[in-house]
Amino acid sequence: MEINRNRRNFKTIGKIIDVINTGLSIVIILAALMLVINVEKYMIMFPVVFLASALMNVALGFKIYKRRETLHGIILYFVGVCMFILAIIGFMVAL
Repeated sequence: MEINRNRRNFKTIGKIIDVINTGLSIVIILAALMLVINVEKYMIMFPVVFLASALMNVALGFKIYKRRETLHGIILYFVGVCMFILAIIGFMVAL
């Protein structure tokens, strides 16, 4: 019975992560559209895109890691950390 309860919890967490990824995708698309409109005016959107993609990779890495695809999950965590570092650098440059 314990296995069924854990699987049910993972399915719920997986759905929540999918909703989070959908929201972050919308944020990335809106920020990219603002950048296309006027790069100089919306320069702060570059770090926002990097930060949203970092959060998206970390959330997806958690989901993949829970499905017992360890290497793929670790790679997504690493890419998320790299994108977070780029977001920090972007915030320093944009401000």
